[in-house]
Amino acid sequence: MASKLTMMRDCGLNVDSLTYVLIGSPTLSLQAVRNGLDVTIFSAEFISDDLATGRQVQVPLPKTLHARYLAVTPRGPRHRLVGPFVAWVRSLFEGRVPSADDP
Repeated sequence: MASKLTMMRDCGLNVDSLTYVLIGSPTLSLQAVRNGLDVTIFSAEFISDDLATGRQVQVPLPKTLHARYLAVTPRGPRHRLVGPFVAWVRSLFEGRVPSADDP
């Protein structure tokens, strides 16, 4: 929560005047936004379909946000589905369909 509030503050929003309610998951937050009950900051990759269809609109911020994402897994042997999952996430950021040849 603190990092999202920091990002919002860095973009010029007066977070102290906002009511922050922790919804619990990005999926639920997205549903709340879709229903007009929430305003939040999402990764552009995860909201791109809604933006493309006009279901949601981007609110200009006074500063560009940059986010860093990491794929993590417990130490030790990797589950056989880790590779396909990471390939799928990578495809979201690259705007392409993953192939069976992805690591």
